[in-house]
Amino acid sequence: MVLVSVPGDCHTSLAGTLKAIFTFRSCKGVSGMIFSMCGLMMRLKWCAWVALYCSCISFANSRLSDDTKQILSSFMLSISAIVMSYLQNPQPMTPPWATSVN
Repeated sequence: MVLVSVPGDCHTSLAGTLKAIFTFRSCKGVSGMIFSMCGLMMRLKWCAWVALYCSCISFANSRLSDDTKQILSSFMLSISAIVMSYLQNPQPMTPPWATSVN
C-alpha cells in the first residue's frame, strides 16, 4: 500500500483513490453516455450500437446499491440514439472500413 502525503498531514491510499475514481463500471457508464450523444448528434449508427453495448455492460456490473435512475437513463439514451439514427436513414448499417468499389 502506497501512502501519499498531502499538505495538512492527511494521508490517503493512492491505490484506494485510483480504484474509487477509475472503476470499470463508471468507465462503461461514461463511455456509454458519450457514445449515445455522438450517435444522437452525428447520427452515427455504430456509435449508437456501441452505446447500447456499454449500457448493457454497465447494467451487468451494477450493484444493488447503485442508482437505478442513471442506469435507466443510460439505456433510454442509447435506445433513443439507435431509433433516431435509423429514423433518419433506414438503410442497414455499413461498417466504416467497408467501401463500395464498382
